[in-house]
Amino acid sequence: MNKEEYQELREKVVNTAIWISTLPENQQREFLKILAGSLSQEKREKLHSILTNLVYTEERWKRFETWMEARYKKNPGLLPKQMAAMCMSLLKIKTTMAPKMITIAQKVKDRLRKQRDYKLMTLHNTAATIDKEEELQ
Repeated sequence: MNKEEYQELREKVVNTAIWISTLPENQQREFLKILAGSLSQEKREKLHSILTNLVYTEERWKRFETWMEARYKKNPGLLPKQMAAMCMSLLKIKTTMAPKMITIAQKVKDRLRKQRDYKLMTLHNTAATIDKEEELQ
């Protein structure tokens, strides 16, 4: 697709989006049902992820991450799925957000694991350096 074709297609998409935004809510829902029904499961999930990231601000995701991080520090044995369920229950988040919340929980748990491993590695290296210095003296 060359630049002119891309611009032409983009203009059509923009005009369609504007037209859909002027429809009554029930017709917008009907459009979304038709769109979702015409997509494969994989494409629906990808579209859901894209829409979720557009609708929810990055600040809101950070709030969830902070909440999960505090809980993981108290109970690191929780599985990401359990953490996501707890978060959705306590913060009254719709269950349709479960895949995104699980992804956030996985990310937070992995980040905390890496921080812990780095601290342990640093402590180990510091202890090894002190031992070598003592041997030299």
